[in-house]
Amino acid sequence: MLEEIKALGANIDEGLKRFMNNSALYERCLKKYIAQAEKCNMLDEIQSGDFESAARSAHTMKGVASNLSLTPLYELYAEVVLRIRENNTEGLEEIAEKCIKIEKEFCDVISKYQ
Repeated sequence: MLEEIKALGANIDEGLKRFMNNSALYERCLKKYIAQAEKCNMLDEIQSGDFESAARSAHTMKGVASNLSLTPLYELYAEVVLRIRENNTEGLEEIAEKCIKIEKEFCDVISKYQ
């Protein structure tokens, strides 16, 4: 699983360091990521204009992605949070859709190992 996640842009070396080089623990936490991602309603919140909730959702997912060193997701969620904080919502829906697409790629790989 780790090599496939790395191919998607995750920084596996950094992620393993955060988990004291315990690959089994890291992989368990990656598997839990799927449930967290399923609870995220960021795109719906953006589409409905509920930017406060979208910022909370994006901030939560940014933290989870950071802890797991899922760098592409971290960067996209960070961009969503920043834009909302700056009241710059132009193109926000497209960024959120890109988050979901990349998140699905990660989740598809992870779910193969459950």
